[in-house]
Amino acid sequence: MATLNKSNEDLKLNKLFDVSNFIAIVTGGGTGIGLMITQALVINGAKVYITGRRQEALKSVVDQYNTGPGKIIALPQKDDVKRLAEEVASKESNGIHLLVNN
Repeated sequence: MATLNKSNEDLKLNKLFDVSNFIAIVTGGGTGIGLMITQALVINGAKVYITGRRQEALKSVVDQYNTGPGKIIALPQKDDVKRLAEEVASKESNGIHLLVNN
């Protein structure tokens, strides 16, 4: 049985939805809904790897929205998921916290 915490501090918005220090991957992070998700994560402190088909769109996102407190890192489109996973694993030895497969 769960114990009750009368103060409910852990349920405050700033803790419940805190993504500071999260590592995320957002596919299609260069445009549309993927871009909006990327922006929301970065402004709340996450490090976000974005992938997409158009390299110029990814570069534009990094140039425009990489203002912190989180960070955006563009990864070129991979032909298969295994290579994408290997590249991220080489950069993030502790893995990722969130995958948005947009």
